Amino acid sequence: MKLFFLLWILPVTLGDTHVTCIYSEECMLPCKSTNLDIIHWYMNEKPVHSFFYNKDQLDHQHKDYKGRTSLLSILR
Repeated sequence: MKLFFLLWILPVTLGDTHVTCIYSEECMLPCKSTNLDIIHWYMNEKPVHSFFYNKDQLDHQHKDYKGRTSLLSILR
């Protein structure tokens, strides 16, 4: 079993949420943001996913996460 803990650069998280995922299965990580323009996720200082200028910025993503992340937004 592998747990992912993602940190926001912007202080917009509302409390801690524990998520348990099954190894090699899809896992949705819930988050809330009041600033929908800029979102950065990091794990152990590696950039996991970045969103700004109204699109995903996958060139900034660490090689360990290439093709493994996406941002689902009901407002997007």
